[in-house]
Amino acid sequence: MKSVGLDVGSYAIKVASGKLSGDKLGIELVLEEPNPAGTLLPADPQLREQLVEKIKQIWQVNDLPTRNIRASLPESTLVTKVINMPKLSDAELASAIHWQIEQHIPIPYEELQYEYTVLRRIESESEPSMDVLVIGVQKNYVQGVADLFLEAGLDVTSLESDTIAQLRCLESNLPVGQNNALLYIGATNSTVNIISDNVLSLVYTFPIAGFLFTRSIEQALQLSPARAEEYKRSFGLLEDQMEGKIRNALLPTVRSLVAEVQKAIHYFQSQHIDQSINKLYVYGGSQYLPDLFTFLSENLGLEVAPVRLSEQSNLVWPNQVAQDSRFVTALGLALKDIKG
Repeated sequence: MKSVGLDVGSYAIKVASGKLSGDKLGIELVLEEPNPAGTLLPADPQLREQLVEKIKQIWQVNDLPTRNIRASLPESTLVTKVINMPKLSDAELASAIHWQIEQHIPIPYEELQYEYTVLRRIESESEPSMDVLVIGVQKNYVQGVADLFLEAGLDVTSLESDTIAQLRCLESNLPVGQNNALLYIGATNSTVNIISDNVLSLVYTFPIAGFLFTRSIEQALQLSPARAEEYKRSFGLLEDQMEGKIRNALLPTVRSLVAEVQKAIHYFQSQHIDQSINKLYVYGGSQYLPDLFTFLSENLGLEVAPVRLSEQSNLVWPNQVAQDSRFVTALGLALKDIKG
């Protein structure tokens, strides 16, 4: 059976398709095309039409199936919380979750669409507890996205968060028994996910990412957006290039990125006394900023490594397909029927 994952980001539309066999995805195609609308759900009718036509074009050119498509919602449009609460049975949780959601999800209940799942139950003689993942989103936003995909001729049978799709793709190769942080740096937002002994413990999203890096160079050096993007990709944080001008333009924004990552780590440590982060894994299009990993490692005091899709045991790659971590979300969506 062919499986297709569709990730519509603010910068690009990414698609992954392949055949499922056992617990693996045999990848046949990954592709990326610019998003003409700059968002998943544009308010401008002209931009919406451009996005719909672009999706149609991608499907026609690549002869992709239009049924049973798995698509994602940007983490920035969701509220994702890991809630620790007293240990309950499934039936008790179903009755109590409404009150927990009202406390933790800042969306009026009548406007809210949500899902929840028990991540783990923690046994303790004094206070047995449980961690519950809750994801909330505005109902009208979900309906708007569903309508857009329908207009593009796609039968989308699943909409889920970027984070859940990414973790599905990456979980098979995360070290067991450790606390690891995953930093996804996209075009408009970045997300820190902290995995404690292979269980999601924290999700934190913030609006510092690739576009802001480019904008920092553009403003500091009075460059066009295209030239600023070119210099960002070529020189990044390298001190010995362009007399360090690109690095100096980027430093305030990259330091803000580091501060947000530190905030997430400190919050995790405040909830998990005497525990530390073993390693930070970085992925997404902006991971390729030159010398970013060295800067992150020096300023966070952590070992920092890229996500390598070639090492994921649940993916089978043909030689001609690029193994690029920008496709983590789309691949995780395509894997959904293996681990839904």
